[in-house]
Amino acid sequence: MKIKNNIYSMCELISKKKSARSLNFDTANSFVVLIGSPEHGNLGDHAISVAECLFFNDYFANKNVIEISGDVYRSNIKYIKKQIKSNDILFITGGGFLGSLWLNEEEMVRQIIKDFPKNKIFILPQTIFFEDTEDGRNQFKISKSVYRSHDALYVFARDRNSYDFFCKEIFENNEKCFYVPDIVTYLDLEVPNTPRENRILMCLRKDKERCIQQEDKEELYKKIRQFSFEMKQIDTVVPRSVSIKQRDKELENIFSEFQSSKLVITDRLHGMLFAAITGTPCIAFNNSSKKVEGVYEWIKYLDYVKCVQTIEEAMETMPKLLEKDNCQYSSKPLQKKFDEMADIIKEFSRIL
Repeated sequence: MKIKNNIYSMCELISKKKSARSLNFDTANSFVVLIGSPEHGNLGDHAISVAECLFFNDYFANKNVIEISGDVYRSNIKYIKKQIKSNDILFITGGGFLGSLWLNEEEMVRQIIKDFPKNKIFILPQTIFFEDTEDGRNQFKISKSVYRSHDALYVFARDRNSYDFFCKEIFENNEKCFYVPDIVTYLDLEVPNTPRENRILMCLRKDKERCIQQEDKEELYKKIRQFSFEMKQIDTVVPRSVSIKQRDKELENIFSEFQSSKLVITDRLHGMLFAAITGTPCIAFNNSSKKVEGVYEWIKYLDYVKCVQTIEEAMETMPKLLEKDNCQYSSKPLQKKFDEMADIIKEFSRIL
């Protein structure tokens, strides 16, 4: 994950009271501006930001990148608006927060769209989901109005449900939305050839997106105890803030946990993807927004990752996956889609 591109943190520029244009490079050239990178403890979101920066490094090596975390954006909107010029290309970080489930993030996206009406804006691979409640329907109406108000807003959707929703319900056409993989699948890690421990990682949600209730979780644990494996609970969300500077180390730590385990059982999307990119056998359950099964469609070519619907199906699948050894991840089957993604950005933003 070594990134050689000129990537600058807006947080550092603010702390040093520097203008982005004061940096020592061609100021006539437009910037790539990535907005919304996390500083919270969700390591899946941090992996997304790392993959996005690597994507820019590979496809837009001649561009200078300014990375702005969500917290920095919210706290410094007036300053940032002065820094960004109309020819800068804006990217909103990918993830699974569009819609009514994570309203704070959705409101940030709306604000960015309203703040920069003249800029090209790309939303990187996302899931969108509005709850079927009165509030969910009201939030949808607000978001639809904001999204449709911008003439140069383009969206990459990482699952078919989100793609269809944008095409049919938001834009009412397919000219501004594109179906691509989750950006974390862009990461090809150098996985050390270390022996795996006799251990199953349990990476299950505790938040509003969980589908496995406590009684089902207890039943699952009971069945797993029939196998002679240690069970270790882990989460892709750590209970502390993680800065942009700290994220590489945090990701290295959690990737190591996955790489040294025999099997991962998860209902977290990035629990599944961390298993995939570390070559770790995995059983993945769906979540409330259906994004797990949606993104799984992109990695079905990996025979060591399986998406299941029931505990019974998981138990039937487990013995076969425990026999898997020396699994290797490659993003090559997805490379064409990332090439297309870069071509779309170049076409609509006129990046040469």
